[in-house]
Amino acid sequence: MDFRVDGSDLVLTAFTTRADTVFGVTFLAVAPDHELAERVAARRAVNPATGEAVPILAAEHVVSGYGTGVVMGVPGHDQRDLDFAVARGLPAVTAVEPPSPVIDRAFTEDGRLVRSGRFSGMHSTSHGQRSRTGLRAGA
Repeated sequence: MDFRVDGSDLVLTAFTTRADTVFGVTFLAVAPDHELAERVAARRAVNPATGEAVPILAAEHVVSGYGTGVVMGVPGHDQRDLDFAVARGLPAVTAVEPPSPVIDRAFTEDGRLVRSGRFSGMHSTSHGQRSRTGLRAGA
């Protein structure tokens, strides 16, 4: 998933296995030894799904040799992201609705999409491929 660095021509490609949660991205995490880490850490990137700017942070749990060395932070749906966000006072946004309120942990299962634009109401398993295609096409 491509995130444009706000105010520049730089684009960070974030590794994800859950394109269905892109509407819940509240930060980007970059490996400290990533080739662009010094240029982009403490800046903001634009979420391609929402158009909102999110912080770019260096994170020890991101490995430059795995995927792209950049991870989209989705605290509502990934426990490691939630722990990272809580420690830094970052918000958690739910994009996949849990069957009951989840207070102390990330909801990591599939379900009905919420706060996901035109994909809201769709089941998360059917959303992944559609959002990858739609967002790459600029939709």
